[in-house]
Amino acid sequence: MKAKDETRLKVLRSLSAALGNAEAVDPSTVPDGQTEVARRQLTDEDVRSVIDAERAELDAAAAELDANGRTAEADALRQRRRVLDRYV
Repeated sequence: MKAKDETRLKVLRSLSAALGNAEAVDPSTVPDGQTEVARRQLTDEDVRSVIDAERAELDAAAAELDANGRTAEADALRQRRRVLDRYV
């Protein structure tokens, strides 16, 4: 597998998990005794917000790594950020 594909796979897995978390229903809104509840339906704006949050998190982590002299790791995070940029 090419490194570029591996990076894309990591990004998509992470984004899928973040979207799954965003679909989760707040447990405090579920009536007592109810064990099954439908997941939230995300709007386009919700999805965009999740992607933007992921991008911001990658930017912040890359900046922190740069500040600590860990440029190789920071570059890897910036590469992941560029993959996410294709989805907005």
